Amino acid sequence: MKLGLEPDPKGAYGVIHGQYRGEILVYIRPTRDEKSYEFLSTPKMVSRLVPIESFENGIKESIIEFIEVLPDDVYNVCLEQFNTNPVVYGKSPH
Repeated sequence: MKLGLEPDPKGAYGVIHGQYRGEILVYIRPTRDEKSYEFLSTPKMVSRLVPIESFENGIKESIIEFIEVLPDDVYNVCLEQFNTNPVVYGKSPH
């Protein structure tokens, strides 16, 4: 993981505490306004917006932790799924 608090390109992050515990967040990109990050949340396969401040706090407080940088083929499947989903802010539509 980088020294900063921004997510790694193609990075996977485990949510280990809180409402989304057990989810793996795959980093996709920052939003155009650069106020949030876009992730694919697995195993639910939900596209999520996470405010940058929330992501940084999650790292600092060990709510989420870096797992690994995904191989290109795995990341490309996640990106394709992300692009077919509606994006939700915080809550899963399921």
